[in-house]
Amino acid sequence: MCVDMKEQVVLITGVSRGFGLELTREYCQLGWRVFGVLRSKEGATRILSEFGEVFIPIVVDLRDDSAVKDIRLSLEAKTDSLSLLINNAGIGGTGHHIEDTSCSEIKELFDVHCCGAIRCIQAALPLLRKAERPTVVNVSSRVGSINKVSSGNLDHIPLSYGIRMAKAAQNMLSASLYRELKGTGIAVFAVHPGKIRTRMGSPDADMSAEQAAKRFVSWLPDIRLEREFGYFESGAEELVF
Repeated sequence: MCVDMKEQVVLITGVSRGFGLELTREYCQLGWRVFGVLRSKEGATRILSEFGEVFIPIVVDLRDDSAVKDIRLSLEAKTDSLSLLINNAGIGGTGHHIEDTSCSEIKELFDVHCCGAIRCIQAALPLLRKAERPTVVNVSSRVGSINKVSSGNLDHIPLSYGIRMAKAAQNMLSASLYRELKGTGIAVFAVHPGKIRTRMGSPDADMSAEQAAKRFVSWLPDIRLEREFGYFESGAEELVF
């Protein structure tokens, strides 16, 4: 049975831990229907035990093109529209110096951060078009800002070439998607959620995933009323690409 079209529905990727899990917790507590993408059936069972039927797991590998069909079918079986897509799934990189940078790792990073987001957008777009004030959020990073990197603003942080390149490319995806969808009512944001203390976090991380999720969830509705596009740190500044 499909849910009522007025019900708020969100699709979040990378929900097994960290920021994605805390976003799931926040939206479930707000009464949203939450579709969560993750790779592990065990993880899906664990999260279901906490949130119950308001949470609908979608177990796929975003590196596989078959994820597009699998996600779309899972959505269409349970809802008629999608209010919000949060492309949060990501992996870290290791090559902090050019001599240590692996092109195979860069390809994997692009596949997850860029192609994974594209696959989710392709799956979700028909249902986003049916929602009121739909929004796509690509969870970016300050390290994807060419301006911040080239100015030396981030020189104090050891950053992999791969993650910087993948997030900069993901930002271009956000900009390109906005230009294509401009006039359709679908907003597109690239969002740095803050310096989160996670296994992928930077040495200067200063907030928990729970704090970052709460800040994001309270901030997004306000910026959505004002804008249909931008690159932001949620709850803080607008960033320069």
